[in-house]
Amino acid sequence: MKYLLPLFLIVLVACGGSAENELSDEEAMECSIQKYLFLGDSIDVKVEVVDTILVEELNVMIDQMEQNLDLIQQDIDTLAIMIDTLAYQNLREQEALHLYPESAELKMAPQNLKLANYHLKMAELRAKKLAFQQSSRIMLNLRREQLKSVAGYEVMAYYTWKGQPIELGFLMDSQFRILD
Repeated sequence: MKYLLPLFLIVLVACGGSAENELSDEEAMECSIQKYLFLGDSIDVKVEVVDTILVEELNVMIDQMEQNLDLIQQDIDTLAIMIDTLAYQNLREQEALHLYPESAELKMAPQNLKLANYHLKMAELRAKKLAFQQSSRIMLNLRREQLKSVAGYEVMAYYTWKGQPIELGFLMDSQFRILD
């Protein structure tokens, strides 16, 4: 009798993962979105799969992303050289003017404006590079979690919050975890 209770518990645990308790893909997506958004069970979430990302498509996207990152880095390097060259050229011209500092500043304003525009372009390129790096990180997460030929899903979620309909887009991996 003392061996019957542990045996019964083992059988109960083993049967706990039966097919009737498993969630469908849509239910798993809905559950993941509810947890991600901290929504209660009383809020009904509808899910629509917009796109399925296949492994082959993902590999092409990752290759393109790497090429874009290389091109942006080349642009950043080129612009850095242009900024340095213009800054030193402006310093040499300012020293050659032999004017009071206020007058020299006025005379150098167009060149300094050009230099400021280069710095602005550099900030834009660095922001673009950061965005590509973030996208690359997400795509590499998709590659890591691929299941057979599926890398992930683009999903639209619809629910109502305080009487207002809300529509959100998500990127999920093949295990229905939200990446973005």
